Amino acid sequence: MAFPFARYAFFGMALMAWPLEAASVAPAEDDNTSAAELGIPGVTRIAVGGLSSGADFAVQFQVAFSETVIGAAIFAGQPYGCAIQRFPNDTMEPPSPEVPVCKGCPAGKTLVYDHCKVNSSVVEARLLAAVAKNYSSQGLIDNISNLTRARVYLHRGTTDSVYEEGSVAKTHDFFAEFLPASQLLFKNDIPAGHGYPLPGSKPWACGGRLPMQNCDYDGTDAALKHIYGGGLASPAEKASTSNLKWFDQKPFYGDKDVTGLARWGLVY
Repeated sequence: MAFPFARYAFFGMALMAWPLEAASVAPAEDDNTSAAELGIPGVTRIAVGGLSSGADFAVQFQVAFSETVIGAAIFAGQPYGCAIQRFPNDTMEPPSPEVPVCKGCPAGKTLVYDHCKVNSSVVEARLLAAVAKNYSSQGLIDNISNLTRARVYLHRGTTDSVYEEGSVAKTHDFFAEFLPASQLLFKNDIPAGHGYPLPGSKPWACGGRLPMQNCDYDGTDAALKHIYGGGLASPAEKASTSNLKWFDQKPFYGDKDVTGLARWGLVY
């Protein structure tokens, strides 16, 4: 789905179902001659989206930067702060490098890895909403009241074996603590697996774990329409590889071991 970059920016989601081979090799880590600033003038309506861990990131980013971000497309993602939060009915385990941080665990204990994805029955959305409100009151994230204007699209395929049934519903419940129901759209009746549901004749079976799946449903289109409303351009017949550009992320990543950002990012 294409839309005018002069007005909108959408970060994080794979919107094209075609391979883009041009610009597939990033500049060297220490290359300072190919640096390009990420500058898209006039952008005021920024949304974020992703699949799986990318969806987890999109949730965190939407909540933390709610003054800037006006919407999120969550394709199988867990609620804000869920991965490290102990809930009253959680099972705990001995310390593990897979879960190095646990809020609420006693000394010598940590959480089951991915507990929000594989045991969603223990997740309490209101507790997580209270955590977000607390962070907001301390100035650690943007004012949580900004979320009342956000528009959030959520998707979980009925055959997704990675984010088990009920997991994304808890993400919906988290956002429902802040957003009117009309601004939340949860699509959970497509027989997709753990991936983006797409239309067309591509040989990607609906179901399973391929990241893009032919399910006769355009999830990215639905997400963008929900977030931005009408007036979007029709999807392009073919992606233009010349529009895929590397940009320098060094001004943003600080301690890259903490932020997790690579030196180079891609913008389409």
